[in-house]
Amino acid sequence: MQWADPTRWAGDWFLAAAPQPHWFFDTLTFVGSSLGILDLVYVLFWCAGLAAFGLAVSFLSRKWAPSTPWLFGTATTVLASLSPWMVVGTGSSMLALAIPAVVSANLVFLFIAAALTGRSTWMLAAAVLTAVVHVQQGAVVAVLLAALIVVHAIRRRSVPRATAVTLAATAAIVAAGLTARPVAANTGDFVDICNDLIAYHCAAQFWGVPAVMFSLAIIGLALFTAVYERPGNRAVWAAAVGLPMVGLLLGLMANVLSVPFFGELAQGLNVYRLGALVLPFAVMGVLLPVFRLGMRSLPTVLLLLVLTWEYVLDGSWEPVIPASAAFAAAYLVAVLVPVFLRSRSQRTAVLATRLCASALIVLFLGTAAGSGGLTLRGLNPEYIPNTDLREWGEAVEDVVPAGESLLAPPMAAYVRAVTYRGVIADCKNIPYGVLRGLNGSSASTIWAEWTSAGNPTPGCTTA
Repeated sequence: MQWADPTRWAGDWFLAAAPQPHWFFDTLTFVGSSLGILDLVYVLFWCAGLAAFGLAVSFLSRKWAPSTPWLFGTATTVLASLSPWMVVGTGSSMLALAIPAVVSANLVFLFIAAALTGRSTWMLAAAVLTAVVHVQQGAVVAVLLAALIVVHAIRRRSVPRATAVTLAATAAIVAAGLTARPVAANTGDFVDICNDLIAYHCAAQFWGVPAVMFSLAIIGLALFTAVYERPGNRAVWAAAVGLPMVGLLLGLMANVLSVPFFGELAQGLNVYRLGALVLPFAVMGVLLPVFRLGMRSLPTVLLLLVLTWEYVLDGSWEPVIPASAAFAAAYLVAVLVPVFLRSRSQRTAVLATRLCASALIVLFLGTAAGSGGLTLRGLNPEYIPNTDLREWGEAVEDVVPAGESLLAPPMAAYVRAVTYRGVIADCKNIPYGVLRGLNGSSASTIWAEWTSAGNPTPGCTTA
């Protein structure tokens, strides 16, 4: 926005010294602001992420639930949409926000789904787009591309040329983005930031037992999606799904247990970015008994129910899905009936799946509507949808000269957005990266400069 109007946030320390690494999003914002269509640009950007999610779900639905793909896709979408917004330290890909983290998470999901279903063109396109939208998720995709190349080389004794070229392009985009706008001067800085300011995001040693158990359950459910795959394709699943899930699990536990070196390494590398990949696969893991498992897999069903209890039924989805005996009983009926009937005829199994999957969808939607967690409302695509805040911000902008900063409560992150003026302290602005071109030095650490001035953001929670 400042590119389009230099008076906005003029003199803002954060904007000048520690810009976020999302160069593509900044470009979109500049174009939208310059043309006066920022609202439309953001809506289209968000819709692109939703389209990627929908495409990924459709790919996997046809492969993992060929008899009932529409129900599988609908159930996955409904449960994912109602799930809590925080997933193992990172925001859900279902958040109604036009931000790089949300769109890139859905692009990574599309990448993985395309890899699992043999759609190489979609896979390679999603890889490059992910790196463009979010450099950190682009780095994740680059690792997954390398793993897929290894699997292909072992199985077919050749290197897929298109995948190798895409890996090189993805890595180049990531390297260029991180060189232009480093995420942190060093891992030690980022660890300090995690521990002092954003513990909810990347300091699991402070989360508490319920949050850790919730995270372990959701990772475990995602790992169970291996059951959907035929044995011949599980090597691809291991590279595309198993690798990031196991990496997240190991990083989480190293951090929770404060394992020397590895705990801080997990924080410094921000292993929690992998949390963005978990949600859709965890939901599909929840749906396994309904769409796939029978009495021969009863131990697996029981273990899935234990994980689902921790993930959904014990109140983790409140207030959208309140914990109640009635909901839990209805859920168990919808899940277990197809398990018991699947050992009979194919026709009976398909009918039971269709009826119980439909009942499960209605159960979740009805419960969410009844609790007030799901309401119908029109789409408001305005950048600042709250009219009162918008008018107040315009009044402040008229009174406070460009280049001046405001002193506001640090937790009131909206002040900076609605006034287009810098603020002294803001919990959404955490200084990290490398100071470039401001003091004539390219090696001065932003975090060190900030903390040496005695400025750890006051009033920001670390819980």
